Amino acid sequence: MNKKIGLKVGGMLGILVVLCVACNTISLIAISSVREQLQNASDSSVRVEALGVGYGAILTMTVLGIIIAIFIMLMVIITVVKPAQSAKQQIEDIINEIKAGKGDLTKRVEVKSKDEIAQIVQGVNDLLESMQHILKSIKV
Repeated sequence: MNKKIGLKVGGMLGILVVLCVACNTISLIAISSVREQLQNASDSSVRVEALGVGYGAILTMTVLGIIIAIFIMLMVIITVVKPAQSAKQQIEDIINEIKAGKGDLTKRVEVKSKDEIAQIVQGVNDLLESMQHILKSIKV
């Protein structure tokens, strides 16, 4: 299963948009209900109560939207940023060892996914394998 980074992020952002639209729709329904109650209310205590209910609904939807946005940001960090940082660090370690003259061409970068990052990592692994074979053939 080839998961593209764009699809991961796009899917998460799509979910965020749908949930934000839902939160805003609920807030608009609450505002319409409050407006209707205010227009029909003759007593000031009913008006205050209607405003309190509307404010509570809007505040709840705002907090829910923020929580959902934070959750999606964390998911992007876990599924995209962390694997990219891990691959970058492994590649840097191998390159630094090679620069220092004690590079082990049998080392490989661990591939944990099947997205674009994994394709790049696999390319680095293939390069290391080719270099290893070339150097073996030169020694012989």
